[in-house]
Amino acid sequence: MFHMVRNIVISETDLLADLTERTRKSLPPDWTISLDPARDPRQPDILLELSGPDGRKGFIAIECKRRLDPKDVYTVFRNHLAHSADPLMVLAPFLSQTARDRLIEAGVSFADGTGNLRLVLSNPAVFLSQQGAVKDPTREKRPLHSLKGPAASDVVRAFCEWRPPYGVRELAQTAGIPPASVSRVAELLYRDDLIERDDRGRILTVDWERLLQRWVEDCKVLVANDHRSYFEPRGMSALIGKLRNSKIAYSVTGSLAASKIAPIAEPRLAMIYTEEPTRLAETLGLRANETNPNVILICPKSKSALQRTQEIDGITYATPCQVAADLFNGPGRSPQEADAIIAWMRNHEDVWRKST
Repeated sequence: MFHMVRNIVISETDLLADLTERTRKSLPPDWTISLDPARDPRQPDILLELSGPDGRKGFIAIECKRRLDPKDVYTVFRNHLAHSADPLMVLAPFLSQTARDRLIEAGVSFADGTGNLRLVLSNPAVFLSQQGAVKDPTREKRPLHSLKGPAASDVVRAFCEWRPPYGVRELAQTAGIPPASVSRVAELLYRDDLIERDDRGRILTVDWERLLQRWVEDCKVLVANDHRSYFEPRGMSALIGKLRNSKIAYSVTGSLAASKIAPIAEPRLAMIYTEEPTRLAETLGLRANETNPNVILICPKSKSALQRTQEIDGITYATPCQVAADLFNGPGRSPQEADAIIAWMRNHEDVWRKST
């Protein structure tokens, strides 16, 4: 048996029966589907046989897993290739989006107990794709299952901005973050194949680009933080001039910051982190405007939003890492601006990444 979902036991038999039924309903009525024992004890658990109306048969080897972490996908695939030429399908109670993406990259079909399905067969030609749950519905929780929250955000920034190798305590001390927070996030990132570490737990590599994308899936800047909308009638140039004289701590992010890192167009919206949004708005002479704002003041819950900033022409800007993350889910051309910053970051790691 695999695990409990809403107090219902899901067994391997139940998952196989569900897969067979879903496949049968997805194919024309003149197709036949059956489950057969594996041909070799070294092969996966069972074979799914699909027969087309012309009599051609195809087989997919099904490997049942209690759970599949993204980092284990290629190991499963390599082990299968060593013993079988049949296409492979992984079946589990739940497969995360990252695990499903890895399986697609490896050319492996998959299905889970929540309805996610991808079945690809070349002869006879079959392609089935169905969307199930995005999040695991089980009540059993991982020690950390998302990157939401200010503590996780601080750790993500640290992993991205400091170049490994380093240990958990070393990074925690350098970034001023509790070691327990770094350790919990590291476990999640390791399961999701976003970091590599040695046998002692020392971090060897960080896939910072995919880590940023994973972060913004869980943590969207205007959802995770309190913010207020304003209008500067004289536009961005006037706003920049006023910011130079501000005595209140702030850091510029979003499109206005992107224009200083990897410009693709004139910015029309300023996003600014500050712990004193009301005072800063008064100092800058901004007008409250929820309908058509061109300035958004964000009160960050994560302390790192106002840390490790950079000053350009007398203006304080957030780090490229923070700016890119804030643009990923932004309005208008923000995603394109995020892509431009990521491209710049790839070519300038020596500029924005530090050594511990």
